[in-house]
Amino acid sequence: MKQNRLWLAIVISASSMSAAAVELTAEIAPGYDDNPFRLADSLDSDSSWFVNTKVKLEHKTDKIRLRGRFENRTYEGASDDADTLTAKLDGRYKTKYELAGKQATSYVKIKYTHHDKTYVARSTGLVATDSGNDISDRYNYDAWAVDAKTTVSLNDALNVGLQLKYKNKDYEDYNIVGLSNLDYEQVGLTNDWQYTIDKQSQFGIALNVSRRDFDDKREKDLLGNKIAGTDLQYDYWSIATMYERDITKNLKASLLYAYEERRGSGDGYYDVDDSRASAKLGYKADDSLKITGKVTYQDREYINSSVFDENDEASPSTESYTIDLGMEKDLSSASDFPTSLVAGIRYDNYDSINSLYEYERTQVYAGIKIGFGQ
Repeated sequence: MKQNRLWLAIVISASSMSAAAVELTAEIAPGYDDNPFRLADSLDSDSSWFVNTKVKLEHKTDKIRLRGRFENRTYEGASDDADTLTAKLDGRYKTKYELAGKQATSYVKIKYTHHDKTYVARSTGLVATDSGNDISDRYNYDAWAVDAKTTVSLNDALNVGLQLKYKNKDYEDYNIVGLSNLDYEQVGLTNDWQYTIDKQSQFGIALNVSRRDFDDKREKDLLGNKIAGTDLQYDYWSIATMYERDITKNLKASLLYAYEERRGSGDGYYDVDDSRASAKLGYKADDSLKITGKVTYQDREYINSSVFDENDEASPSTESYTIDLGMEKDLSSASDFPTSLVAGIRYDNYDSINSLYEYERTQVYAGIKIGFGQ
């Protein structure tokens, strides 16, 4: 793992924040995972214990917010190739003003992400190779994103927003003949509308168009053969709707549905239709106990491709659902700092036209979250 980059990110994050208004949250949670590598049901999947570590630093003023976040999952023994590490830094400038007689809010945000995880091939359960070469760092990346948005309150109930986002993702480089470069740049424009129905409920809709340009990745014909002299592009169109309601003072519900079309340049080998629906309940039993439950269904369908290359980010169509339950219990009365007990369980079930992508996975965890402020 690229520990040097990680520690550099943490140091920059900490040093960039004024000590007068820094909030720090630290969480550590041991857990159990019965399928760390998401291996197919037909393969032997070793279960393993893990430890989740999360640290968040945040500094806020009226207009500026600086954050640093670090997340690490470490598995025991033979499952340590499933370890993951993510470090994020972001800075945001936000201002409120009047536009054509309407209240408006604008922000600009810059974000950096570093992600490190060993690539284990689904087909073997072993660290991935290509032409005999180790490609364990295949999906490690550094990413930069710039995000600018303006929201205008048309009236007391209706807000409209326009967002422009740029992203640059730089994957681990390999000098292996025939292995694609996954690096890309992406630009997207989103228009969203938020409508407050009444004091208990609101509805939202968002429309997005995006273009992704790969640095050095070939288009493919419908049989999966690379087309020489081409540069792959993706065009995205999506719509997402959201409904939230306060059922009671302590019980909140939300529903989300999103549909996205991805169309690749060339013959359309990479064309995908993606539908996702979720339902979430949040219950606040009292001032010290919060319980959440979420169910997510996703149908990801490759329209034209008949084959796929595991090392090239292509995958067969999948249909999945996830059940996620969480709990947070405030223990501040027994501590000098804001302290909570956190626990949760997650179950994933994936079906596919390719048996290598059919799997089940259950994860459980319990731990402590502590907050510090200055």
